[in-house]
Amino acid sequence: MNNFIKSLMEEKNIKQKELAEILGISSSMISQWNDEATNIGIDSLYSISKLFHVTVDELLDGKRSGESLEDKWKREYSINEDAAKIDYIDGEKDKVLLYLNALRKADLKFFELFEKKLTGEISSAQLKEWSFLRQFYEIKIPGYKSDDGRWVSNRDKRFDDILLDTLINKIGRHNKDAILWQLKKIYNITRYGVGIAEGYEIVSVDRYYEDYGEDPLEYLKYDVGVFYAVYNILSPIEKNNFITKKYHGGCPLFILHELIKRGGNILYTRDDFNMPNFDYKDLTDMEGDVKPAPEMDGVHTLLWEAYGMDVELSYEQYQMLINRPRMEQIEMEIKYKEKSPVKYWEFIRANSTILL
Repeated sequence: MNNFIKSLMEEKNIKQKELAEILGISSSMISQWNDEATNIGIDSLYSISKLFHVTVDELLDGKRSGESLEDKWKREYSINEDAAKIDYIDGEKDKVLLYLNALRKADLKFFELFEKKLTGEISSAQLKEWSFLRQFYEIKIPGYKSDDGRWVSNRDKRFDDILLDTLINKIGRHNKDAILWQLKKIYNITRYGVGIAEGYEIVSVDRYYEDYGEDPLEYLKYDVGVFYAVYNILSPIEKNNFITKKYHGGCPLFILHELIKRGGNILYTRDDFNMPNFDYKDLTDMEGDVKPAPEMDGVHTLLWEAYGMDVELSYEQYQMLINRPRMEQIEMEIKYKEKSPVKYWEFIRANSTILL
């Protein structure tokens, strides 16, 4: 959706459905409006300008007349660390959700621009926006050694370019997915002191709260909306590790489905391949040597090498660890359960012994 129009709606507290009714168009059409406003009809532009007291030129520029680019970004990415900490402590759910959603929005834009930076298609204005968003990121490595052997601190002005050039040289510019995957391991948007415990509990992970005396997140720690909002801004690997633990811990199907929709992938673990040999003469006898499924020998070997060891997996190797059959089965179970209970039980019976 067009970010400038969205900010105008928030100022006036107008919902998307309400705006659609005012303009006489569908809500889905509003969702498809891009930031350049090139796909908004002239009649809608005129009506929006009158409704929000802005000019059509301002709508096309995506900012108010006289507003600097930095002021525009501050408005669009309303990320305030100190205010967020207070809101968490006070249990201000609406403000916390606005803050977390701003982080999510910034994270998506940051890596969208990072891809343009990778391919050399980034404009000067977009590069400035990327640099603005960079301030909200923690770097997971203390420094990086460039190709010329120079050790570069992540506070060095050249750090980002040297890191990107090193990854391009190592992986190849053509393999964008692999480079972006590595970048997402290194650049993590800050959450200012909150994380998720295994019981869907929002927990403090910031020393800021050490002297608070009591649980600072008491009012929000079990809130479902806040839980999903925090999950949305986890790094891809953090998401995958969390959902994998929940899957093996017997997490309800509908929660697993929600976590998958929000970008999580269930990973294979070594236990997935500890399949006992059954003595079919006596079905109660499940003794026997444990062996992996033969068609998954490559993944099985990789698991034994990776889990519990400090091993740097490549992007291609990591993709092998994603348990796609199980996620597809979850998707089908949800689909059948919602639309056809009879088909759902038929599906469950037919797939009750499905191999991972």
